[in-house]
Amino acid sequence: MQIELFAFAQGVLLLLLAPAMVGVVQYFKARLQRRTRRLSFIGQPYRDLLKLLRKTAVRPQTASRFFGITPALLFVTYGGLAFTIPILQPETFIAADLIMIIYALGLARFVLSLAGLDAGAPLGGVGGSREMFLHFITEICLFLILAALALQWDTVNLEALITNQANNWKLTFVQPQFLLMGLAFFIIVLFENGRIPIDNPTTHLELTMSHRAITLEFAGFDLALIEWAEMIKFAFLTTLFLDLFVPLSLVRTWSFLPGAGWHFVATTIDYGLKLLFFLFILAFWEMQRPKLRLRQVIRPGLMAIVFCLIAIVYIVATVLSESA
Repeated sequence: MQIELFAFAQGVLLLLLAPAMVGVVQYFKARLQRRTRRLSFIGQPYRDLLKLLRKTAVRPQTASRFFGITPALLFVTYGGLAFTIPILQPETFIAADLIMIIYALGLARFVLSLAGLDAGAPLGGVGGSREMFLHFITEICLFLILAALALQWDTVNLEALITNQANNWKLTFVQPQFLLMGLAFFIIVLFENGRIPIDNPTTHLELTMSHRAITLEFAGFDLALIEWAEMIKFAFLTTLFLDLFVPLSLVRTWSFLPGAGWHFVATTIDYGLKLLFFLFILAFWEMQRPKLRLRQVIRPGLMAIVFCLIAIVYIVATVLSESA
């Protein structure tokens, strides 16, 4: 019972920390651009969400009831994923595998794209089309990563995969298949969260919008749920990347203090350090990358697919050579 409560608590923790992760990225980008920002700037996403939650939702008269339930569906889908991933302990509140996670991500994208079409606005349809196009690329990469990890560890259970990766963390930084899968998954994180330079989440220019073109149709409480859900997805994919492909224990490796209390503290420090480093790299990458044309956005997606295929071929060749 205590383990289940702690597993539930770490899911709630991810829900609450998601806006802070977005705030940290914005803070790092501001500092890298030599703009003066206080540490309290990290809490700006929370203030934005509270401001939207106080406002009444306004919906188009031409939209159906499906448009009204879309924010709740999106929040429940991404919020449920937060309880499927370990953060501070290996046990999770909801047992899941990568297949379920892939379909949950696809369901959320599909629902949001339909809402963009349902509103009847031209930009909503354009944004929905671009959303599904980007997710089509990421879904192929996710299934290839799933196949590679299943071939490597003979399981698709998320908890088992993360445990195997953590127990064999030295292989993750040495063997090429893990490096290739890690690069591919990093590209997936960029695609799924609108971080590719063609999809700029800070602009309202129709030529650069995909996700933002859909959310323009929402307002007030509905928009707050969608924004919070997207932050949860960013936190979930970031944590999943760190658990699968950066399993090194920075503090526990050099720890000589026994006890469950120290293990909890060390795990928290590990997660915090790796998360801050990843968010800094992401902010630096976003600041340095030039804008891309829409047709050029497929290039990093194709690179991710090639990386995954090479990883699968390498794993199969290794298994065949060992059996021979």
